[in-house]
Amino acid sequence: GVALPELSATGDVLERFGLEYGKYIITVGRLVPEKRHHDLIEAFRGGALPGWKLAIVGASDHPDAYARQVLDAASATPGVVCTGFLTGQALQEIYSHAGMFALPSSHEGLPIAMLEALSYGLPVVASDISANREVGLSAEHYFPVGDVSALEARLAEFAAEATQPEVRAAHRKWVSERYEWEGIARRTLAVYQNQAVKYRIARSVL
Repeated sequence: GVALPELSATGDVLERFGLEYGKYIITVGRLVPEKRHHDLIEAFRGGALPGWKLAIVGASDHPDAYARQVLDAASATPGVVCTGFLTGQALQEIYSHAGMFALPSSHEGLPIAMLEALSYGLPVVASDISANREVGLSAEHYFPVGDVSALEARLAEFAAEATQPEVRAAHRKWVSERYEWEGIARRTLAVYQNQAVKYRIARSVL
């Protein structure tokens, strides 16, 4: 689940990383191969979105070859910024002012970072793996995993609506209706109650 956050009004983090309100894509997560950061960097470079930047938020638990490759690719690509690990107010701020969220992963559990992005009202572009599809967004939010050209096209499409207040409000409403904690608790309780009824029926038959 996810709770709707307060949107940050501060801009210190944006200033630190040279970002502009509504004009950057973020991806949030550890620097591990299954997140497919290289796909996103390549798609961003190919898309050449005027005035946009890409902020890669996260770090690796232990420095390794993949993390170094991501950092090297980012430094070689104009407009790409690596923020390292962010939390608290800094993370809230960078979510609040982003224009779009991207998740090109090849593997996920339930993607909490995607739910967080939606709770801030961000347009989301994600790979079409089952875990991401399970969130329930409409088809235009997804692209075939590993298809950099398709990802590039999705980024361009969503950049056009990134700063529209009504779009952001709709995303916040959508995720609140489906993933607010009270509703999740009620649905979980219903599963247990249903199983308890089935158990009592089975016991009575025996």
